[in-house]
Amino acid sequence: PLGGQVNADLRWTGLWQPEITGTMGVDTLTFDKTVIGQVRASSTLLPGQSDLQVSMVVDSIQSAPAGFEDASNQMLLTGNMTVPSRESAGALDFSLDVQRLDAFFLKLFLRRFGDFEGGFNGQITLSGPPDDLALGGTLTWEDGHFDIPKFNTSYKAAASVTLLDDRILVDELLVQDGDGGSATLSGMLDLNGFRFLSFDAFAEVDALQILNVVNFTRDLSFYGDIRVSGDATLTGPVHTSFLRSDNLVITPQSEIYIPVRESDSVHDPGFIVYIDPERPVEDQLASFQQRDNILARRPEGEREFRDGLDMDLNIVGPPGSTIRLVIDPLLGDVINGVGSARVQIQRTGGDVATYGSFELSSGDYLFTAGEVFVRRFLIDSGTITWTGEPLNPALDIEAAYRTRASRNGLPDDVGGSIRTSLPLFVNLNVAGTLNAVLIDLSLEIDQRQEAISDTPLLDSYLNRPDLAAEHATSVLLTNSFLLSADGTRSGILTSSAVNSVSSLVASQLNRYLNQVIPQADFTLGVQSDEDIQDLDVAAGIALRLLNERLIIRGEGVYRGLNAEETVSKGLEGEFVVEIRLSPSVAVEVFYRREGDVLSETLITNETGLGLNYRTEFTSWRKLFGHQVSEPKELADRNQ
Repeated sequence: PLGGQVNADLRWTGLWQPEITGTMGVDTLTFDKTVIGQVRASSTLLPGQSDLQVSMVVDSIQSAPAGFEDASNQMLLTGNMTVPSRESAGALDFSLDVQRLDAFFLKLFLRRFGDFEGGFNGQITLSGPPDDLALGGTLTWEDGHFDIPKFNTSYKAAASVTLLDDRILVDELLVQDGDGGSATLSGMLDLNGFRFLSFDAFAEVDALQILNVVNFTRDLSFYGDIRVSGDATLTGPVHTSFLRSDNLVITPQSEIYIPVRESDSVHDPGFIVYIDPERPVEDQLASFQQRDNILARRPEGEREFRDGLDMDLNIVGPPGSTIRLVIDPLLGDVINGVGSARVQIQRTGGDVATYGSFELSSGDYLFTAGEVFVRRFLIDSGTITWTGEPLNPALDIEAAYRTRASRNGLPDDVGGSIRTSLPLFVNLNVAGTLNAVLIDLSLEIDQRQEAISDTPLLDSYLNRPDLAAEHATSVLLTNSFLLSADGTRSGILTSSAVNSVSSLVASQLNRYLNQVIPQADFTLGVQSDEDIQDLDVAAGIALRLLNERLIIRGEGVYRGLNAEETVSKGLEGEFVVEIRLSPSVAVEVFYRREGDVLSETLITNETGLGLNYRTEFTSWRKLFGHQVSEPKELADRNQ
């Protein structure tokens, strides 16, 4: 609301052909806790004429009252207004010289935006009869700035605008975020005789940040750090506008979080109308009514811009894009996927549909149990598929947790009496949909490091349909088979308690270390075989340097001595230096020192050089054709 103290003076001179003059002044004119400035206005109606001469000056004040923001404005309005009569509807002929118009006035039209800064300057004309007004002139926005609080984004802005009749031509609107992302917009805002607004705009976007919400919030269907490139068009009336893009690309730096939540419905009052059969239909269609002009009050039920916006967006996520499926935001139970995507988002009549897929090539899943046990599964491959429902995609993700488990709890006929630990993968299959996730666990012996002669027998036992989940859960929580052991053996309860407490302490240490040094991944574990004196300590670290082009990792286990041993076998494990030459090719140098799974005393050492190559293909023909063409392409790029 407007506020201020008005001082006015009106003079009438003459009787039959009077001269009427008036002055008005407001020392401090305010609007909605913002100081507009000091206003001085005067008007004169000369004898025998129908034109009212008007002059008004708006100037800034020295200091704003407490609790008000100061908007610096300097403007001069001059012109004539033809007084309406029986013969004429009247007319306006005004010129506004804008030295500075504070950008705060944009809040009147863009209520979901905030913190407007900068000022407009230029010349504006308004002429014609009241029912056929015409705009003219130009405006320039300098040192502009605005925020979008809901998306936690902030932008610098500059614009050049031309006013022509009942159209606002945006010659150029430049928008830039804090990290150098930018957008350029041009086009037209048609006032349609000041009855309603319509758009015809084109935008080019270059790595612009459109969302910067890194913490879970119930106000958004998804959140994260999202930056896009490409172009888009916005056309149509404000209540039924259409946003289209065929080439939007999400930058690899983007991170999208999609939380698991119950589905809900959104009511668009401008699209669905409930009819009372006992009343005339025409009286109930307020939702489809439009205000008489753009300055009139919005009628109840009139569809807002966001409710009437239809869209058709084709979005590409290049290799290296990141998506995070948030199973539990409080515990940090998150599936982190890295890969590529191609998604189409459609919105028609208020209904949003999403189609496409996100192909995972890597990532991890931080499994948490009661905020005590934390295990990091590495994603090998997977697919997230949208078939319509935007927040409930279908999941098909394969991940594995690599560990060395004590044989304690296994029957003797499958190696339960041997003290050496088993190198295992706990395989995790995530299926179902995001709102109904299905998780399946199984075990797989890791033979990449050691050849195990009893693999078929052991593998068949570990993955018995009736016990596979129990075995995998036991290894996951205690690094042993104690929780799935048949019967009760001496020391099982004691060893299970030791392993549980050890896992609790180790998990908390892992969490603290990863928070202190985010560039490194730490793993620390402690496990026991038969008694508390016989402890094995396992540790691992992975350093990711030079934007993950150089990866240095090491892991190993230090075994405690049992009653029969007098000399420690020392540290067992591996040390690897991996250099990524390209997204598909990597070279690694490794050193391994391992114990034999069939012998408690034999130690083997191994040093080597490895070349890893990874590619994706949908048929053998494409695979072989890709292998022939890709080396030539690599050679051409290196020349």
